[in-house]
Amino acid sequence: MTFTVQLSHHSLHVYRLALALVRFVHRNPIGHRELRDQAQRASVSVGLGIAEGAGLDGAAKRRHYSIARASCLEVAAAYELAEAIGEKVACAQIQTQALPIIRILSRLTRPH
Repeated sequence: MTFTVQLSHHSLHVYRLALALVRFVHRNPIGHRELRDQAQRASVSVGLGIAEGAGLDGAAKRRHYSIARASCLEVAAAYELAEAIGEKVACAQIQTQALPIIRILSRLTRPH
């Protein structure tokens, strides 16, 4: 993805991973209405939390990244729950996409 104006979050690899996650979630929806809604909203929250955190410093930055990480875990859990109730969903692919985001955000939330 090419950005015409470079904002602080555009340079973050984790933001590009979040863009891929939100695309995947919206292109591979869960059938269960409530879980689908949760997964889609949480996937959007991942990207928004990263973008908002990129514009902050210190504890505020870490807090936003921590919330984004929790939203990413929520996305993965929604797919796991859908699978648990018998849906054929892309659980393994979601985990593959979520794990690097969670790892990066975990590092970014550590106090320095």
